[in-house]
Amino acid sequence: MELTHLFDLALRYDGNTPGCPPPGTKEGQLLGSGEGSAEGALLRGKVRWSNYEHNLAPGLCRLQIPGVIQTDDGAEIQFEAHGHAMQSDALQPNLWASAGAFLFTTQNARYSWLVNRPVVWTGEFDANILQAVNREYERAVEALGWDGAEGGYQGAHWDSYDMIEQIGIADFARMGR
Repeated sequence: MELTHLFDLALRYDGNTPGCPPPGTKEGQLLGSGEGSAEGALLRGKVRWSNYEHNLAPGLCRLQIPGVIQTDDGAEIQFEAHGHAMQSDALQPNLWASAGAFLFTTQNARYSWLVNRPVVWTGEFDANILQAVNREYERAVEALGWDGAEGGYQGAHWDSYDMIEQIGIADFARMGR
């Protein structure tokens, strides 16, 4: 399954931000809440969120992260993420790797394409600075709009070779290193 990047999500813990209760059953203890930002070609805005954690073992926990994205164009998008986080490096116990899936809801027609779609995330949390940076993905064919008058799917698509060219390591890759 091919995935396409939707947006980056930067989350910062903040003791002053009101929590976002989960829409369903709370899974774990409220660890904290905060603000952040969503930045991508199709979605940009401010984020308010909470983090509920259930410790499974030392260095491993289950996450439930409800929140709201207030887009730059005035829409409100609710989300709930479920996933896991684990300490990724024994030498840097402050770093936690995370992965999971998002569910989005919105009443705004401009963002209806987010509803009922599989959206996955990978990310990292740094306990020293209390910030998480995540990347959200979904299947490319479901992320792009269709316009028959314009010749089909609208948007950029890069395969592995295009990405190698874009970041400037094509010559290095051709040498077989």
